Amino acid sequence: MLDCVQTLLSHTYISFTFLMMYGAMWSLEIKFDTRFFALASCMLGYMRLSIVDFFSFGVRGLVHYLAAKTRIQVSLMICYT
Repeated sequence: MLDCVQTLLSHTYISFTFLMMYGAMWSLEIKFDTRFFALASCMLGYMRLSIVDFFSFGVRGLVHYLAAKTRIQVSLMICYT
């Protein structure tokens, strides 16, 4: 499940962000500048690696931790009964 969400976010993150920026600039009547969008594209490409990929590693680690904690608690309850 987590891999599906990561794949979806990694492929749509930049497009969705540009769509939101375009809509915000259009609604606020801000002049469109290609230099801004080129710089934003580079920054979003870098942020995609750090946000989407590393966030999924963190969530995966948290899930493994919670599963291990549950297994330890169950095994301790079995040992003491």
